[in-house]
Amino acid sequence: SKAFLNHSRILTKDMKGIAEGGLGCLYYYLGDLNQARSLLEEAIVKIENSHDKNLDRVANLNKWLANVYREIAENEKAEVLLKRVI
Repeated sequence: SKAFLNHSRILTKDMKGIAEGGLGCLYYYLGDLNQARSLLEEAIVKIENSHDKNLDRVANLNKWLANVYREIAENEKAEVLLKRVI
């Protein structure tokens, strides 16, 4: 649940980004593309701006976000993200 993400006292920004990414993937599977998009975009920004830039995780989340963009017919955005992943 997204309520978990509001516990900023126990979650670092890195942890929150990772959790948001996981939830974004889950919402994608559930078909809630708006929630998936929002969470994935936020997660990518947090992880890219963290001290421990986990490039594998960012690439994976970009792939998921590209799938969301493709599903909502934002094909140009999907293509840009997929090129970044490669």
